[in-house]
Amino acid sequence: LTVVGLAGVLSDRWQPRVVNSDEAPNAQRTPGELQSDFLGSGGFGIQRRAIVDANVPAINQALNWPRLSRDYIQFGVGTLIAENKALADGMATPEFNRLVGKALAGPAELIKIGNVDESLVFQAEVDDLDGVHADERLNRVTYTSAENRKHATGDNIAAHALMYKQALELHQQASQA
Repeated sequence: LTVVGLAGVLSDRWQPRVVNSDEAPNAQRTPGELQSDFLGSGGFGIQRRAIVDANVPAINQALNWPRLSRDYIQFGVGTLIAENKALADGMATPEFNRLVGKALAGPAELIKIGNVDESLVFQAEVDDLDGVHADERLNRVTYTSAENRKHATGDNIAAHALMYKQALELHQQASQA
């Protein structure tokens, strides 16, 4: 959400060329509904499998069972802090369509919006981008694979890097056309 929002800010110091937004919350819901969708799209076990899928020993060690358990506890306690409640409210009512529209009004040459199949965080059926979906700079991608870990797929740093790489490749293809 932050990247899409920043892409719509015109500046003489920074002009994004490629915007890559994967798995951004895009549906109106309550913070509790978003939390439920988040946990249903990559709770502890699914997240651990995504981390193991990456096959990066340092990440696997850093996010081992005890460490990840502690992170989940800290996350749960953190939801009681006022600032985190405000963030949850913002993520639950993201105005995603408006942000994409503003980003398309900016200098970006390509905006890629990606979602992982079966994720509940990004809801693919929420496809109304207020008419901006016809813009040739806007690319929609749904990721599917045998190692689908729903929203937690992003915790596989190799998969995450491939999502970003795809945005760059789409940009290169558009530039050559």
